[in-house]
Amino acid sequence: MAEVFSLHKGELTKVQVEGFHSEDELVALIEKYPEIIPSKEIVGEETADDFSLHFMVLKREAGVAPGSIDLLLLDNQAIPTVIEAKLHANREIRRTVIGQGLEYVADLVTKTAQDLLEIVGTDSFDLTPVRDYIDEQEDEETFMTQLNNNLSQGAIRLIILADELPQETRKVIEFLNSYSNLMVFGMEVKQIITDNERRIIIVDLVGPSEKDRAQKTANQRARKPSYTDCLVRVKEMVLSHLERKDLFSPAYVTARPTRLLDFLLVPPNPQGGDRWAGDLGYTVSIHEGEWRVGFKLCPTKKGGYQVKTERIYNILLQHKEAIDRTLSNPMWQESSMRRGIYDPWVPWGCSREEMADVLAPRIADRLLKWIEVIQPIIRAELSDDAV
Repeated sequence: MAEVFSLHKGELTKVQVEGFHSEDELVALIEKYPEIIPSKEIVGEETADDFSLHFMVLKREAGVAPGSIDLLLLDNQAIPTVIEAKLHANREIRRTVIGQGLEYVADLVTKTAQDLLEIVGTDSFDLTPVRDYIDEQEDEETFMTQLNNNLSQGAIRLIILADELPQETRKVIEFLNSYSNLMVFGMEVKQIITDNERRIIIVDLVGPSEKDRAQKTANQRARKPSYTDCLVRVKEMVLSHLERKDLFSPAYVTARPTRLLDFLLVPPNPQGGDRWAGDLGYTVSIHEGEWRVGFKLCPTKKGGYQVKTERIYNILLQHKEAIDRTLSNPMWQESSMRRGIYDPWVPWGCSREEMADVLAPRIADRLLKWIEVIQPIIRAELSDDAV
């Protein structure tokens, strides 16, 4: 640990470096003053004379699947930054904190820009802190596109924040930077409180060299998209296509991008009343070179809406001949807990890289056809009381 001395009028005095009482106190300092983060060393750009912000705070305790990210930020290049904080006195600073941070990064890779907005709890990001320093970004839409690309390509930083970084933690950070494309930094923050109660903040940074950082960024952006990347992009494109027609709200969309992408799109109540009982809507499934779309009714786990979903399905059965004729003889499936009508599995006939551009419009067009056929039948037959 570095020692600090004060030299005044020939008198040398050792200055006491103060610790932080809690990890919350340390995180709160960065949340309030993100300009403390050494942006030049991390972002890799010259900062203005006033060390103006390259980072904007999105949310403290940002909830993701593995837990809560201590502090989630974005920089002027739309690169998300995860900050995980631990004090030196906490035994987790030596190993656990690295694994915890990597879990958060791994979860963010599966997210989209829209997902981040939902995590933050806002409709749009306030780009004011970085607007003057956004490179080649013409508007918010372009920035959001870049954010989507960064997420899918794994361009995410991890900063381990501490009052003192143990040697074991530094070694792991150095190892990750030397043998992976991850950008991991260790940020050590200390403070000195003078007699007049002025606080002097001392920041030390451990991380990849400028050359390594540039190479990592290039590698991330050149990485061939994974199957999951492409599925997430298909989902975005399908939803964007449908939202332009004011048919669905993103709030009603559920999805889990894995080797199988299956997401349910729930339209508004046909009579404009409360949301339909149970899960009821149009479904899209994409799996290993094939896709299908359809109409699915699922009661809640408690089964309380069993009768109501059967009622809707029976209405559609009454129009089966017309539906089969219009939708080219779809599959009708019925079980104790599900009712559904689907297109048979259809080969998508395009490469993985073409999925978003080629597959998404096909799926969206097919969904629109289903809506044109199914929705009028339900609207005509059901009242609010029936649902």
